[in-house]
Amino acid sequence: MSMKEAGNLLSRVTGKELRFYSTYDFGRQKDENNLSVIIDDEEEARKLVLKIRPQLNEGLVTFVGTTKWYGDEQHSGVELVIGEGDSQFDILRLARTDALNYGMETEDLIQRLKDIQEQHQIQIQISKRNPILFGLI
Repeated sequence: MSMKEAGNLLSRVTGKELRFYSTYDFGRQKDENNLSVIIDDEEEARKLVLKIRPQLNEGLVTFVGTTKWYGDEQHSGVELVIGEGDSQFDILRLARTDALNYGMETEDLIQRLKDIQEQHQIQIQISKRNPILFGLI
């Protein structure tokens, strides 16, 4: 599945207007390598991730992106993103997730999680309360 086909899927499943970018840094920065839509309700966005993921080919990932908007765009909803990636850790890269309060940039955080995964077989999942939940598999 190409990104164009993934965009068609995202638009069709959500009924929302496709954006040819996603945002990060609380909506202040754009990544034009990804596709996204704005979903009104965060819980609905999480359900849509679970619906869309199995339909994507290898090499593509989907996740809930920006949920708090501090940039020029102001939305009351959340971002649902599709981007290129091969693993759960690529989601963190695309979202530019970090733990700067703990001195870890994205790759530092990923390495720490990979170390934990080797010991405990974690899988990054979606939870009602937490955007990312580390579950044992």
